Amino acid sequence: MESEINSLVEKINTPLTSIPGIGKVTAAVILGEIHDPVFKAYYQKKRSEGKHHMVATNAVARKPFQNLLDCISKQTINRKYFLTFLL
Repeated sequence: MESEINSLVEKINTPLTSIPGIGKVTAAVILGEIHDPVFKAYYQKKRSEGKHHMVATNAVARKPFQNLLDCISKQTINRKYFLTFLL
């Protein structure tokens, strides 16, 4: 499966893989999230604010993690669960 993902990301030729720490699988996840209706709306919002494509894409990539941090700060999610999620 990973080899299929790698070949698809190579065909897309996305600049995401040029960012340190973002491999082909992570880039595929980010690209997939952009096509999710919620993330697509967030991406379009950032673009309408005048953000460059890569800035908007990075904002979409950070959004799920920001949501988890918000849940922790509002104590709507257990810290132990969050740490387990990261590992």
